[in-house]
Amino acid sequence: MEFQSGNGLILGAGNGNYRKRRGSIMKLLQSIQKFAREEDGVTAIEYGLIAALIAVTIIVSVTSVGQNLIGVFTAISTALAGAL
Repeated sequence: MEFQSGNGLILGAGNGNYRKRRGSIMKLLQSIQKFAREEDGVTAIEYGLIAALIAVTIIVSVTSVGQNLIGVFTAISTALAGAL
C-alpha cells in the first residue's frame, strides 16, 4: 500500500529511500547541533587570535629593531670610511 504525501513523496512499505534520506538528514541535523554545543571550536578560534596577535607584535618589534640596526651600521660604515 502506497500513498502520496502533501510534498510529493510517495510513501509506503516498498519505499525505503524515504527512510534512508530521513535518517541521513536527522544525522546531519544532530551533527550540526553537536557542533553548536561544543566549545572546542570557540577555543581554537581564541588560540588562533592570540597567535595572530603575537605574530603581529613580533613583526612590529623586528621591523623597529631592524630600522635601528640600519642606522647603527650606517654610522659604523661612515666612521670606517672616514678612518681609512
